[in-house]
Amino acid sequence: MSRRLEAIPRAATTTLSALKGVEEVESSTNADGLMHFTVRPANGTSVIEQVSSAAREHGWTVEEMHVERGRLDEVFRSVTEIQES
Repeated sequence: MSRRLEAIPRAATTTLSALKGVEEVESSTNADGLMHFTVRPANGTSVIEQVSSAAREHGWTVEEMHVERGRLDEVFRSVTEIQES
């Protein structure tokens, strides 16, 4: 991957991470060279509108965007955080 292309995920990750309500952003590139971002919201809030707006503002071509239901590791993390408090 060229340095120019490597900068795209970093810039997008930085932009997405700065959105209100975003807790974590992961990025990867698949075998076809398409970039994939997973945006995890804080406190289970919806951030789809913020992510969609950021994509439009930055002119990103989006092939697919969807909301996933909570994952087991997130449920475990939230339960153990409550018990530790």
